[in-house]
Amino acid sequence: MKDEVAQSLREKYEEKKEDIEFYTKVKKEQKSLEEFLKNFHVVERYIELTRMLKRTKIDLKRDWTDSEILKSVITPWCLTSQMDYEDKNGLWVCLGTYKYDIDTLVQTNRDDPKARFRKYLYLEATIDYTITLDINESKEFEQQHTIVFLKKNNEEEFYKLQRRYIEKAVLESPEKAKKHILNSTRKNRKI
Repeated sequence: MKDEVAQSLREKYEEKKEDIEFYTKVKKEQKSLEEFLKNFHVVERYIELTRMLKRTKIDLKRDWTDSEILKSVITPWCLTSQMDYEDKNGLWVCLGTYKYDIDTLVQTNRDDPKARFRKYLYLEATIDYTITLDINESKEFEQQHTIVFLKKNNEEEFYKLQRRYIEKAVLESPEKAKKHILNSTRKNRKI
């Protein structure tokens, strides 16, 4: 993840976290003032706090975790919309190996001699940006790039991995996120 993207997400995260903290305090203050509604100044403040709470769209009925705050500010368009095939430092995820079974392309074992294609996705891209390479091209591609292999080759597992990566990149740093992913998954080579 590029530092400026991580920084932008970090800023949105911090802003959302500050809003949640602010409105949580407002809610607590409002509750504490309910007992003192007889005093006019207290009533004014209570009304002011009530108006503020009506304007917010933040759900204050629950406690927010860092992960939930981050998830609320991450949108698909903040991710890379174009893959950089030449990026030798990026992480690519292998989404499976495929072969033809009669006229249908089916997922198969990575070492299947009948395998024809491999599908990859750049970890910082949306699922719409996959590349499919001939088995021979994929071998060269895997020698030039860092490839992460999922336990289950499906989009759900990809999104889980991607969320972990983005969360770590924003809350800590892109470098730490990359190391975390590489240490927690099978990969073709270490960096």
